[in-house]
Amino acid sequence: MSRAEQLHDVVVERVLAWAADHWPDEPVAALGLAYGAGWAPIPVVGLVTSAEWNEWLAEPDPWGIGLTLWNPGEYSIGEALPVPEQAALIADDLRDAWEMDEDWFAFMGGVARALAAYDWSSLPTSKDFVVFANTSMDINEQHELEAQLKATIPPALLDRFRARRLLDVAPPE
Repeated sequence: MSRAEQLHDVVVERVLAWAADHWPDEPVAALGLAYGAGWAPIPVVGLVTSAEWNEWLAEPDPWGIGLTLWNPGEYSIGEALPVPEQAALIADDLRDAWEMDEDWFAFMGGVARALAAYDWSSLPTSKDFVVFANTSMDINEQHELEAQLKATIPPALLDRFRARRLLDVAPPE
């Protein structure tokens, strides 16, 4: 098993444990993983409740609701994922070895897909509950956000979000 595969398994396991410890008693709309190319590949994990999501929709950001909805750093429940020291050392090694943004993108996309496949039915979730990974910076246009999200969100659900304008990054002209 490669070091990236080892880290993948640890991150998935730790996110599941973190989510179990932090899940609120009310429905959750999304579990998000924020990461950045050039960072050690350990995400910031966030949960956004349906109530919090709906508050943002009632008063959207003038630069597009997509920058808020899909940024786990904005969620009221979130933190840098705690991992064992050995996993942190592997993450540092990978950060130093990876040369392209696609390395981080592929890694976090794989983690998010593994988490999306998990059976969340024992916890309160919204009808359109979603797990996603998204870079926490450098998104200035809708197509950049959609490129991140389409790696982890099923196409039909992404189409529904797009139709509801939940992916908008810049205000309509």
